[in-house]
Amino acid sequence: MEGESTIYDVAIIGGGASGMMAAIGAASRLGPDGKVVVLEAGQRVGRKLLATGNGRCNFSNRHIDAKAYNRPDFVSRVFRACTPEDIVDRFEKSGLIVEEENGRLYPLSGTASSMLDILRLLMEEKGVAVWNEFSVSSMEYDNGFHLSAPGCSAQARAVILACGGKAAPQLGSDGSGFKLAESLGHRVTDLAPGLAGLKCPSGKQRDLGLPALNGLHLSCMASLYHDKKFLAKEEGEVLFREFGLSGIAVFDLSRHKGGNLLMLDLFPQIEQPELINELKKRAEHLSGRSLQEYFTGAFHRIIGLQLMKAANLDAEDRDCGSMTDTELATLADVIKGWTFPIEGPVSWQNAQITIGGLDLNEFDALSLESLVFPGLFACGEILDVDGPCGGYNLQWAWSSGLLAGWSAAKTIAPGS
Repeated sequence: MEGESTIYDVAIIGGGASGMMAAIGAASRLGPDGKVVVLEAGQRVGRKLLATGNGRCNFSNRHIDAKAYNRPDFVSRVFRACTPEDIVDRFEKSGLIVEEENGRLYPLSGTASSMLDILRLLMEEKGVAVWNEFSVSSMEYDNGFHLSAPGCSAQARAVILACGGKAAPQLGSDGSGFKLAESLGHRVTDLAPGLAGLKCPSGKQRDLGLPALNGLHLSCMASLYHDKKFLAKEEGEVLFREFGLSGIAVFDLSRHKGGNLLMLDLFPQIEQPELINELKKRAEHLSGRSLQEYFTGAFHRIIGLQLMKAANLDAEDRDCGSMTDTELATLADVIKGWTFPIEGPVSWQNAQITIGGLDLNEFDALSLESLVFPGLFACGEILDVDGPCGGYNLQWAWSSGLLAGWSAAKTIAPGS
């Protein structure tokens, strides 16, 4: 491979969002004489970035808060060095910004390719070399890092791991970065798919009405439990799928490990006694109408029928006015706590992020340099950091990537 004999100042393993930002950061600090290379296993950089936000790339959020991440103290220190506002300002100067609901930021063009074009242009302007189809299989240190891939190799004075995690392996995240870090003495925490749908047991999917509900959605409060222990709750959209439940609220709940029961409150703004009264008034008003029409105008017809089924009410050949106080109370219980057993998140192929990663106790939050192996840095999804939907995880990629790039450059040229 051309340039194989060159000893690079900084080599970034992985050409995703954090890797490209790390390369830009390192090259900016090293200046025109610096030598920075991105080693990308795929045929081109930014494949996963192109798929984010359904191809629209929700790249940040106006309301980013470190408290929303799983490790807020660590994240807040990184954000103090590379603030979300500074990152957004950098992209805004390129004319990329449009703000949508809840502060979500997208490229003005509505396509993720615009974001990738800007990043590639910046790397080119700063002289960053990009080696595609360079899948690092081993990493050793002998007066510098020696990186080997099938049929080729590279050398560098500092290395940044930006390989991503295990989510969406079809887009290049195969977990290989964890093995590289482990080979130099790092620890990897337990890993799980995140920002993903939650599966119901296959033997219960039909009983829960999921085939009939597939594709329908509603806004509600979704709460996750382990047995009877409350874990977390999220208000927002829930999408019914044949395998279980999806949607933004469910995605955010999937960040919490161990949940085995999902409960939906369809009217979180109404307390139980008030709801029972409203249901009773509705039953009286609809007296003479079929029970199958009871939820007309409130829910999709199929959702209404499944609620009746969950309350053990036979909607056929029943009059709305025939419901007893006990039946109305049971129906209110279902509406305030429609329960679905959960066996875990969907596969890695359908997950957006990795829960878990390289142990943060082994990295300096002020530089993202390894405390185990000096000269080694990490950024992005490979670290044990995860955030909710809405641009939080890409913001982590940008800020951590830029900080890792700056820090790696500083080890090479202390005055940079």
